[in-house]
Amino acid sequence: MQFDIGTPNRPIIASILREYAKAFGEKRGTGNVEAALASDANARRFLKAASAPLGLPGDGSAALVSEHVFAYIRALPASVVGELARRCPNIDVSAGPVVVPGRDTSKSGGGSAGWVKPAAPVPVVRLDIEGVTLDERKVGSITILTRELVRNPAAGPVIERLQTEDVVQVMDSALLDGQPGNDSRPQSLLVGAVAVSSSGSLVDDLGALLAAVPYCSAPTLIMDNGFFLQCAAAGVVTNGTIAGCDVILTDHMPDDAPLVIYLDAGDTYITAGASFDVSHNDAATIHADNQPLPLIAQNAEGVAVASSPVISLYQMALVGVRVVLPVSWAARPGRVAFLQAA
Repeated sequence: MQFDIGTPNRPIIASILREYAKAFGEKRGTGNVEAALASDANARRFLKAASAPLGLPGDGSAALVSEHVFAYIRALPASVVGELARRCPNIDVSAGPVVVPGRDTSKSGGGSAGWVKPAAPVPVVRLDIEGVTLDERKVGSITILTRELVRNPAAGPVIERLQTEDVVQVMDSALLDGQPGNDSRPQSLLVGAVAVSSSGSLVDDLGALLAAVPYCSAPTLIMDNGFFLQCAAAGVVTNGTIAGCDVILTDHMPDDAPLVIYLDAGDTYITAGASFDVSHNDAATIHADNQPLPLIAQNAEGVAVASSPVISLYQMALVGVRVVLPVSWAARPGRVAFLQAA
């Protein structure tokens, strides 16, 4: 079997996820899946690196896994996180948390550089040093597919699309929902962001928004298609950019989200670790919900009740592909702003 892996248009992880789903249709087990992938050197190295334990410390296994996680995220279609990953610094946190120092650019002085005459000390401008800690979080998804679909030899692109849509929805929702982070998810980029209230004038509003995040090295706007059309009608769009800013269009803005988000992509970071995992099952019973509970849980009165909805993959002839991706993000303080309706 020829496995189309490692091509520029298909990251290794995307191909592996699709192959795990197809294995059920062709009645192959996990071992046979890995055997089919073994003919490709890149796939073989990745599968070995992703196996627990990752090998000897410093052997490069963890960095290899995070490298391919980044490749998968950057290739995600119609994803804000994917678009940012193509613009922002990608930080490998497989070896542990990374603290990125920053500076409060609202202070006068503009930095610690200055002009120096011969044999004179280099001047230092005192600034408040800030930083952001980058660490690993994990996004998990179980994509449910029918046996008829995975048995169809032409269904590969459909399977891959369904899997990527599940991952994109989870990540983009967390990125834009304005909720704080915890030990399982990263905080939204809107937490602690600078709020700019709309004045009713689109041009004035955009000017105030851009002024809220000064000295941007990679100015980027995030908005939905409707707001972009308003900008185009107002004549502020030039070759797909607005006032020199890259524009990321998305359908994943929550209903109560700001009108538009402005950030410095140079001060925003996408992280990846090494805790990648993939498996498949056709016999499990699962609680099919975005906030899953144990199959039998206690209600407020302490009475054991069955969670709902519960699905038997075996009974309904379904296949579940479970993936866990070590992905997170963060921005330096003061480097994100948003425009809110008046």
